[in-house]
Amino acid sequence: MSSSSSSSSMSSSSSSNGIIGGIWPSSSANKIPPSIIPKSHYTHVFYAYVQADPSANFKLKITRPTDPDSKWMADHEKWMPKLMHHLRSEDPSVKVFLAIGGANEEGKEALSAMAPEKTYRKSFIQSTIEVAREYGFDGVNLGWEFPNGELGMKNLVSILSELREAVEQEALDTGKAKLGISASVYFTPDLRLKSSKRYVPYLAKEIANNVDFINVMCYDYAGYWNTSRTGAIAALYNINGKNSTSSGILEWIKVGVPAEKLVMGLPMYGRTWKLRDPDNNGIGAPAVGVGTQSGKTSEGFQWYSDVVKSNRKHDATEKYDEETVSYYSYAGTNWISYDGPRSIEAKVKFAKENRLGGYYFYAIGQDHEDELWKAG
Repeated sequence: MSSSSSSSSMSSSSSSNGIIGGIWPSSSANKIPPSIIPKSHYTHVFYAYVQADPSANFKLKITRPTDPDSKWMADHEKWMPKLMHHLRSEDPSVKVFLAIGGANEEGKEALSAMAPEKTYRKSFIQSTIEVAREYGFDGVNLGWEFPNGELGMKNLVSILSELREAVEQEALDTGKAKLGISASVYFTPDLRLKSSKRYVPYLAKEIANNVDFINVMCYDYAGYWNTSRTGAIAALYNINGKNSTSSGILEWIKVGVPAEKLVMGLPMYGRTWKLRDPDNNGIGAPAVGVGTQSGKTSEGFQWYSDVVKSNRKHDATEKYDEETVSYYSYAGTNWISYDGPRSIEAKVKFAKENRLGGYYFYAIGQDHEDELWKAG
């Protein structure tokens, strides 16, 4: 797919800001049902996440599993129609993408097993198109976190290239509008492999040539994997290293990806640390583990709506850090890094100044009184 055709397909469904996307995790459907998604907020909504099933030639797993130990517990057959009915009932211009993969370990293993085999890729792609058409999606998003090594990067391009050819052929055969294709990637085109502590580059131009746009996951620069010091989880700038949204986005552009194909990820969550000394409480302060006030204490994860509640409940001190363009708060030894209205506003300004394709939030339903969305 040429850049010109991709750009025109994006602009026809985007606002003056480009894409304004939101990821809706179906796993949270009971608490955040489709009916409360504000349709006027988004140009693109991503239904997340569906997985490939190794026991069925890597076709998409839609039916709710009977295995109580399985982590694929979203009832897709129930929630896909509900989401589509809600979004289409008043604003059919919203583009809805089927998101596959994500951070689920079970799902990552499935994609890694499927990708090297052409027959498996064909089965996966055929199933992806069939499911997208059956439930009325406008496109598909591949979120492989993360391809392993040079071979994994080549396999990622193979999937996207074969998917692009398949959706183009399907559109010709049926006369239907062509399904859109997007991919979710690491914040920088050089992927850090934790197992080997080395960097493996994405085949950036090849990816860009086979998708309409790229969702860049501009978050999780710090977290529970390093609890010795606090950190800004989604810093726009970082004078001490490359872990920042600005450096990552500009690197993607530098290696040949058109800026208008890059969609910047914005987190609606924070991560927590436990300070070693409550009086030493800035970014980079010594810490001894994750915070104790988060919902997922093992990962120190806290949705933005809960961050706001926690700050109020514990009378936390809230700080906006000009250097990193991020927020943090602390109460006693509990310390939280997150994005707030000012940092979101600055990031959206950065996206516009660099002529990016837009931005998206992770995740829908986790804002507080639309504070972050309004800042965009």
